[in-house]
Amino acid sequence: FGEGVSEDLQLVPISIPYEKIVEESSYTKELGGGRKEKEGFLGLLKTGRFLKKKYGRVYIQFAQPLSIREYLQAKQSDLAEMDGARRRGMVEDVALRVSYAINEVTTVTPSALAATVLLNHPKRGITLSESTRQASFLLRLLQDLGARRSLVLKNLPWAVEEALEGFVGDKTVQRWDDPDGPTYTLEDNKRIILDYYKNNVLHFFLPFALAGNVFRLYRTDRLPESRFLGALGVFMELFSREFLFPQEDPVGAYWKIVRYHFIGRRRYLDIEEEDSIRVRESFPLDYLGRLLTNYFESY
Repeated sequence: FGEGVSEDLQLVPISIPYEKIVEESSYTKELGGGRKEKEGFLGLLKTGRFLKKKYGRVYIQFAQPLSIREYLQAKQSDLAEMDGARRRGMVEDVALRVSYAINEVTTVTPSALAATVLLNHPKRGITLSESTRQASFLLRLLQDLGARRSLVLKNLPWAVEEALEGFVGDKTVQRWDDPDGPTYTLEDNKRIILDYYKNNVLHFFLPFALAGNVFRLYRTDRLPESRFLGALGVFMELFSREFLFPQEDPVGAYWKIVRYHFIGRRRYLDIEEEDSIRVRESFPLDYLGRLLTNYFESY
């Protein structure tokens, strides 16, 4: 495209989430600082034992293609006239836009939803009924957002139990039988595995999680809008290397999402006189704010 060989270049963002990590031990080793093992013929021979197991469903989703020609026209830029630094900046900006688009069309899986519930529960053990209740709260929010969801989630109680039992089978989670129903516990050294699944859907909840942490930061249930937006911007700057934010006016874009869903739709927040934001219902903001606890702790 840069040399004039073609009139345009179309980039198609594709999301391919799956329900199970195939090589779980290698994944956790690399996240813990271990060196990634080289792929080779001997490694290929070992894949037979992995292919004999069942790893659940794979979901393939496509976002709208990104036209490089239209992108440059919108930026009023000419690729031929760009120097090396400007080209690198353009490539980085395009890459972020493609990655953001991939996030937007990612399918929410039962394993991702169940892992999010397990990691966000304040106690060590959680019952199946409580897991389903919390998953239902998250799923309603995902439906409001228009997120693409696995068809299996139409039968939510069954989907949550299947995902939890899958983690039990992988020895990631322990199951304890109780007269009131099964209870699931998670060891600290296994949290990193579930973080993979949680991170597949965390971006959907990010505007609300950051909003919840703004109120936690000030330890109040009422804030002037200007102060709320200022703190939101600080958090977005803090986590700029962790998450993908909208490229244009990220604070305004997130505030629009929070305002539409948490003020206009669900009434978890209110706008009062003098542009003051008041918390009407604390649970949603507290619960979603906890999704980022591990990030704040690590920072």
